[in-house]
Amino acid sequence: YGLEFDGATGYVAFGSPAKLDIVNALSIDFWIVPYSVGTTMHVLGWSAAGAIPFRVFVDTTGHLNLSWTKATATVTKTTAFAMVAGQRYHFGITLSDTAVTFYPYTYASNLVTVPEVFTGTGFTGRDAGSGAFRYGVTFGGANFFDGQLWSVRIRSTTDARSTIEERRWRPTTAAEEADTSLEQ
Repeated sequence: YGLEFDGATGYVAFGSPAKLDIVNALSIDFWIVPYSVGTTMHVLGWSAAGAIPFRVFVDTTGHLNLSWTKATATVTKTTAFAMVAGQRYHFGITLSDTAVTFYPYTYASNLVTVPEVFTGTGFTGRDAGSGAFRYGVTFGGANFFDGQLWSVRIRSTTDARSTIEERRWRPTTAAEEADTSLEQ
């Protein structure tokens, strides 16, 4: 089970954990079930000084978007893969100095789509977060997420495709389970 959001008022705020001020390589993976598609819904992100230097959101056509601020300019990347309301998905996202890669997967048809790679985007040097981290809403209190979100993993490395694919079936890899340094 994961977090369930009502699309109207629900969200989770985590404060400003220093571990989430990641400005270089980044990997995120999460499982999601959107209950509706047709409005912009924010899945997760963190803010800095009133801006939103990093966010993951679903647009009005069901496409997953990743947006970050770098040197006061906003970069947004959109997947070609569109979600359908009520279906379960796993998304892996990796960001490095040279590329952003989306790894979408739908459990409804066991469909592994080809990873979408956007090159030359330069994630390294992203404006640091230093603000609140949230699931399910923008920082202006709008665009609430309508659906389920669970087992979000954020790491300060660019994970290999094989690691992301292994996580599709379990939230942690065997190597991560054996690594006690990851425990908090």
